[in-house]
Amino acid sequence: MVDAVIRHIKFTNDRYPDIRSDSSMYTFTNTWTSYANSQGRVQHARQGRYGLTQVVAAKRGSKTTSFNFSTLTSLEPFGELSDLAPVGRMLDTTMASFDARPAPETFVGDVIFAPEAVDTLVESVIGAISGLALMRGTTPYADRLGTPVASPGFNIAHRPSTLAGAPAFDGEGFVNRDLDLVKDGVLTNFVVDWYFSRKLERPMTTGSVALEIAPGQTTLDDIIANTSRGIVLGYYSGGFPNQNLDFSGVAKNSFFIEDGKIVHPLTETMVAGNFSAALEAITAVSRESIDFGVARFPWIATTGITVSTK
Repeated sequence: MVDAVIRHIKFTNDRYPDIRSDSSMYTFTNTWTSYANSQGRVQHARQGRYGLTQVVAAKRGSKTTSFNFSTLTSLEPFGELSDLAPVGRMLDTTMASFDARPAPETFVGDVIFAPEAVDTLVESVIGAISGLALMRGTTPYADRLGTPVASPGFNIAHRPSTLAGAPAFDGEGFVNRDLDLVKDGVLTNFVVDWYFSRKLERPMTTGSVALEIAPGQTTLDDIIANTSRGIVLGYYSGGFPNQNLDFSGVAKNSFFIEDGKIVHPLTETMVAGNFSAALEAITAVSRESIDFGVARFPWIATTGITVSTK
């Protein structure tokens, strides 16, 4: 591990001399977890995981970029850190972020959610189909089980069997098992743990989520080429959406697209819309995906998002 870090530092210094790294770590953690309750439910799990976290920015003379980061989890050593796709992409997009400027004007267009930004989209939807949201009556999905909630062919699943960062069991001691949540665009299951299953008098489904979105058939390059006007959203920075899944926040590490080409990096640019509507308006899902260990996401293109300068 130490040798891998030294090689990666040398590679970065040689290939990306403007990159500045901060709080970056390569770790191995061995965890023993136990659970027991008064009903006789007992679980034990020993899990060893490798973790890689990098936080970087770029500085060239008086010019600097915003911070960018990548976090990965694996059951096996990472090997050459510089060969990891998320690491290379993080370094490349950071270097491409010099001379960022706002979107030219406010418009309603397309947004391509990068895998790091997909987490915000999906986390909000998972919250809206949770047992807590059902009990509070604060979800637009209360009566949508078995009905389309996303574009056809779109799939979200809880996949602890294939994700390195998934816990062996949930907070109530129930073993994690795979579960489809949205299948071919149709909402197939709510996220209901043991506690809320009793409160709601409905079957338990899962007490935790390790999410995977199935890749699509279109390459990222083709998705960009088919975008007339929009942005690639690297990260979303903003408040949690309201109960209707309306959102508004800042586009970070993002790029403006016009006529199928990336024109320039963005700064001082906002995005706003509704995550429920965004799922239904998905136009493409990339063939490429990123396995973060705790989740596996592709790029997702949707439309009808408002892009504006601050």
